[in-house]
Amino acid sequence: GYGPLLWLVPLMLIWANSHGSFIVGFTILGAYGLEAIAGQKYGWLKRLLLISAACVVAALINPYSGAILSGAMQSIDSDLREYIIEWKPFTFGISLGLSVWLVVFVLASNMRNNEIPLADKILSIMWLLGMLVIMRNGAIFVLLSAPYLASCLDFQTRGLREEARPTAFGNYIKRQPQGKIWCACLSLLALFVTYTSLTPHEHKTHPQSRPIEDVIAYIKQHEPKRRYLSDFDFGGQIIYHAAGDIQFFMDSRSNTAYDSREMKNYLSFVLQEPDWEKKIKPYGINGIIAHNHSRFAKSYADGQYRTHWHLVFAGKAASVYIAAP
Repeated sequence: GYGPLLWLVPLMLIWANSHGSFIVGFTILGAYGLEAIAGQKYGWLKRLLLISAACVVAALINPYSGAILSGAMQSIDSDLREYIIEWKPFTFGISLGLSVWLVVFVLASNMRNNEIPLADKILSIMWLLGMLVIMRNGAIFVLLSAPYLASCLDFQTRGLREEARPTAFGNYIKRQPQGKIWCACLSLLALFVTYTSLTPHEHKTHPQSRPIEDVIAYIKQHEPKRRYLSDFDFGGQIIYHAAGDIQFFMDSRSNTAYDSREMKNYLSFVLQEPDWEKKIKPYGINGIIAHNHSRFAKSYADGQYRTHWHLVFAGKAASVYIAAP
């Protein structure tokens, strides 16, 4: 029977309506399909194909129908890609966690081990290559290579575990029912989430990603009618906190909500090209929300643009500038 496979259909429906990474689900189904072909398990392959077809239908049940596929792919090929770290190829050392995982993966890897399922090997190699091309795929690589890496480590440390004397804690864990262990893990997770929620926000975020609620509150109270040129990273916060009350350009929906020409005009501002003001003029922009460490903010601090723009609010992470009358 299909059993737990049937859960994949509603999960794909939720996934496709939540995040563009739903395409990853089809690579997982594809890997198990290849494993079924290699093992000549044609009954299993037939069930996988039928579930995959149902998942395709479920993914298309969204406000954009089939356009969601092109939208997800266009995000990968954005004009902003070379300026965003997570969209660049993986560079060893730029992420400590990914770098450590990659070292362990390379040292422990054993593709010749026949005890490891072929699907786990396929997914590990596929998403390793995906991470090397685009670092944002690193999280997917870690998740999908975890079963393969766990099997490799289990095989390589099997002799050590047989020789080691069992510890009191290990024996205690073995005696506990599985339900009790799950409850303990969920309790620890709830405790962690509660702690992180109560910790002051500034202590949990990178300085470049600090919230701009103070800026949004100022604009809503003093300058709500303007059209703003905003930092790329602040778009999500403005959409969420302003609830549509602030008109701005642009945010992370590159190549979907914005076309290539608009993104290049935005980049001219980010890079402070000589004609950036001319390029943004057609949008009717008369306000700027700029990161305090942006090139524009530094140029303004050095005395530039002061005849055209006035600093009206200096926030913790960003500041508001309005066009001179």
